[in-house]
Amino acid sequence: MLLGAGMDLAAEEAPALPTLAHSVAQLAEAQAQLQSASAVANLAMPGAFADMLIVRRTIAADWQRRLEAKTVPVDDAGLLRFTGELQALVASLQQLTNLAQQLGDAPRRFPHCLSEPAFTRYRALVSVALDQGLQAVVAGRLRDQVAPAAWFRRQARHTTLLHLIEAGHLADERYALLPRDDRWLVEYREHLLVARTTLEHRLEQLNDGDSYRHQAVLDAYSRLLDLRVHLLRRIAECGLPPEAPEVVTYRRIGEQQVAVMSRLIGVVRGIPGDDDEQWQREEREHRLLARAERFGDQADQWLSFEEERRATLANITEQLVDAPAELLTATRAALDAATQAHQTAQTAFAAAAEAGDLTAALAAKHLVERARHQTDRQLMRLDEDISLVERELAWRQHAKDPAVAEKLREWEKRRGEALAARRTAEEAADAALAASQAAERAQLASEMAEEHAAALQDAADQHDLVDLMEALDEMVDLRAGTVPAQ
Repeated sequence: MLLGAGMDLAAEEAPALPTLAHSVAQLAEAQAQLQSASAVANLAMPGAFADMLIVRRTIAADWQRRLEAKTVPVDDAGLLRFTGELQALVASLQQLTNLAQQLGDAPRRFPHCLSEPAFTRYRALVSVALDQGLQAVVAGRLRDQVAPAAWFRRQARHTTLLHLIEAGHLADERYALLPRDDRWLVEYREHLLVARTTLEHRLEQLNDGDSYRHQAVLDAYSRLLDLRVHLLRRIAECGLPPEAPEVVTYRRIGEQQVAVMSRLIGVVRGIPGDDDEQWQREEREHRLLARAERFGDQADQWLSFEEERRATLANITEQLVDAPAELLTATRAALDAATQAHQTAQTAFAAAAEAGDLTAALAAKHLVERARHQTDRQLMRLDEDISLVERELAWRQHAKDPAVAEKLREWEKRRGEALAARRTAEEAADAALAASQAAERAQLASEMAEEHAAALQDAADQHDLVDLMEALDEMVDLRAGTVPAQ
């Protein structure tokens, strides 16, 4: 019986030992992380805090010895309570570490705010919470949160204010490509100032919905300005002349994106609260923006098409300098055909973009892809073809030699077989491209169907019958005498 009882105790002990050991290991890790974060933030931990941790580890070691000596069961109420306290202590230390990290990271996150009163207030806010949290932990008052939820909301507002100040300082660098008197940049700066002033006046309010609205407006301005900078940088870096059709189309589509974003800014700025009509307008503008961005992505791809075409043309022209006449004519014809196909497709794409026809735009893209597919396949073998023509000319100068003639016949036979195999592979590649393009068309059709359904739902939502239903209910109630007449 005693042996059986001992085996039962060992069986119970096996899963419980890691629980205490794991909690002790977590405590050591949490303490190390807090010490590291405190060192970065140049914080000194109070001596009572270190003493408390020593006491906890001493108690844990005592429990561990008693478990190993089998003098207490693994489900001892005191052991379970102590292990739970260790877990709560670990959670508190992790939150204290987070606060210390915020203090240490603040100069790096907000380098332009160091001399601002807002930065001083932010550091004081976090420092007080950290000190109070340390005092609570030392006193054994372990909570789910070191600071109350209201404090974290205050901290979020202080952090937002620092972000606003930082954004104002970074605007010059971030939007250096734009003129200083650019309309959208001026409005962005003005709204930054308004948002900052408003937030400073309401910094300690518990519920400030305006700060979120201001942030939404600033985000909309940032997206518009970032887009304009991207458009300017992409055109400058593409290496194409400003009058190139691809550049003209890219610029025009970019202007359309900017126009949609500007309307979206107006919608966001006009939202007074939870007005359904305003939110529906915003959703509609977001859908229009998504469509404009798709055209923008395709226009960017057309810039790449033209860049690659010009680079290929320059490379091939260099290779053709010493090419045999029979290859020269065929290669130039292929280049001319590719150029014509590209120009035709680009014109079609520009017209599709002007009409807002995504299906036609995709068809133009597929047209140029097929042309590039054929041309690239031919031009990538140009070096090999030039070499083969030159070597075959040398071989045929000795074709009267029976041995050479026999080898040439074998060459022609095997060359024919190789060309047949190549044609088979090319047909398979053509089929793969066709399948890929068909899948792309199907995907576009599916997405357009979803957009159409959403637009119809918007139209249906405009027929709001709730007010009429409530009015009818009130009239019926009045006539039934269930409510007094006004």
